[in-house]
Amino acid sequence: MAPGEKKTPRRRSDQRIAAAPLPWRRVSRIEDIVTRDGPCCVWCGREPWPRDRTVEHVLPRSRGGHGGYENLVLACRPCNRNRRSRAVVSYARAKLAAGDSPRVSALLEALDRLGRSARRAQREYGERQRTALARV
Repeated sequence: MAPGEKKTPRRRSDQRIAAAPLPWRRVSRIEDIVTRDGPCCVWCGREPWPRDRTVEHVLPRSRGGHGGYENLVLACRPCNRNRRSRAVVSYARAKLAAGDSPRVSALLEALDRLGRSARRAQREYGERQRTALARV
């Protein structure tokens, strides 16, 4: 700075802050689920584009489900959106009636995992739905 020159304060909005890239937990979670369950949607059996992969809650959050890995499966975006908060058996029956082929074995494994959950609501839901899905 030259003598006699005034120092002008910088506004915070003028400053650029170099931020470290944030870890995308959502992506790693989806990748973990793909590694565990395979790359196909549990509801329609198709392999969605990576951008259309979503995490589906077996017991919907609106019904008391949580985001733990035992409550998550891979679904394509349209199936996840169409299921809303319907029960596993109800939506599986609807998909069968529509001509799709849900991955029943993957759903049974997911319900088994849910049946071993530490959370009571998830455990009871998993046991009930597994019994009903086995009869479909």
